[in-house]
Amino acid sequence: METETDLTDKMLRLRHLFGYSQEFLALQLGITQSAYSQLENGKSKLSLKRMKKLVAVYGLSPSDFLTQNSPDLLNQAVRTQPFRQKWASL
Repeated sequence: METETDLTDKMLRLRHLFGYSQEFLALQLGITQSAYSQLENGKSKLSLKRMKKLVAVYGLSPSDFLTQNSPDLLNQAVRTQPFRQKWASL
């Protein structure tokens, strides 16, 4: 079972992997950067609705986000369409 710390760690690692800012992800979730920061730091809980929006940005499923460990999730994330599109121009 994933702990709150595991989920926030995944949020941070995915954001860094994709090169996204907290502001960008907050906009995708319809919240402020400060509210996103609280989610990422475990000071606020990530609702199911927001989690679905967040993982969609990365091209991942909620199930994968909840069940895979961080290394496996990151390995899967680099094979997603959003990742390839983001880094294709490099």
